[in-house]
Amino acid sequence: MFEALATTVIDLDIPVDGDALETALFWRDRFEAKLVEAVCRFDDTNEWDTAEGCASMTAWLRVRGRMTNSDAQRMATTARRLRHLPVLRAAWLSGEVSGGHVAAVVANLNDRTAPLFQAREDDLVPMLAGLDVTEAVVAMKSWAAHAKETLDDGHEGEPDPDRSAHLSPTLKGGRLDANLEPEAFHAAQAALRLAMGRRGEDDERTPAQRRHDALAEIFTNFLDHQHDHKAGRHRPHVNITIGLEELTSGRGQGCFDDGTPITAQAARRLACDANIHRVITKADGTVLDYGRSTRTIPAPLFQALCIRDRGCRFPGCDRPAHRTDGHHVAEWIAHRGPTNLRNLVLLCRYHHGVVHRPGWTIELQPDATVIITTPDGRKRRSQPVDRRALAA
Repeated sequence: MFEALATTVIDLDIPVDGDALETALFWRDRFEAKLVEAVCRFDDTNEWDTAEGCASMTAWLRVRGRMTNSDAQRMATTARRLRHLPVLRAAWLSGEVSGGHVAAVVANLNDRTAPLFQAREDDLVPMLAGLDVTEAVVAMKSWAAHAKETLDDGHEGEPDPDRSAHLSPTLKGGRLDANLEPEAFHAAQAALRLAMGRRGEDDERTPAQRRHDALAEIFTNFLDHQHDHKAGRHRPHVNITIGLEELTSGRGQGCFDDGTPITAQAARRLACDANIHRVITKADGTVLDYGRSTRTIPAPLFQALCIRDRGCRFPGCDRPAHRTDGHHVAEWIAHRGPTNLRNLVLLCRYHHGVVHRPGWTIELQPDATVIITTPDGRKRRSQPVDRRALAA
């Protein structure tokens, strides 16, 4: 199939003629409709994560498809929206509407308004098909504004009670609810805005998810820089208890302070960059000895690591250093790997989890080149940003 396509493309000679160019663009658009449909199916398999180690479908398109961030984001978003818009998807595949019409629809939908459009697809899609792309953009902007008014109508907010905050555990994590005084609200709003930053082109998170992650970073940043403990980069975020055998083997589980279980694999990932206490207990759990805290990566060494790596070293990842952890290439737990620059790399929290999965390996060359080997044996490389920093 692809051999015939390759031959056709290679042999194709488009005349310098407006009609011929229009025809070629029409078939390119039909081909893109097929591509987006394939992206949608591939996204459903989650293979971009399980087989490729990419953080999202967008990241996979950027790395494997050799696309820009904006083009990868556009294709992944379009595929995700069309998954729930069968009439629009079929119209694009048949050529009744163009990719420009589809882009006008996708740009004016969000998670709240998309179900309204889906409910009226049978009427809206033929109407859009009769418009040129410019008219379709105007029509969709008008529809989106009307849809927002419909959803917002009759939902006036109730007055807030006195200030309060509640943090409660749930089966999946926890829930935070708060009623803020004006000063606290504006401080929280400003802090969240700064922590969220500008939305990256490959960022597929919803606004609510971005606020969640920004809030987590605010909490983490406070713990990293609080002044009650003088040692640099103090990170007493959570306490995990796990047996030595489980930790070294990566099998079994440990638990948080409240008894919530955590897998041994997850605990090993966290232990790459953490404070470790030796605790000796009796079989019934009675503590016999509680050793001194040992820092796996001291603050000065972590700063040198940041100077060298600048950010996550997983090939294709662009997360900056302040969103990374130090990873021992040769694990200090299982293989007694040393804690020095020749055995450490920066990895974002997502890719730190990837390299701890079975079948994945990571190698650090003397020139600081990182080599990632996937479970199927493919090798991917990441060069250091600035080789001059190796002297740090």
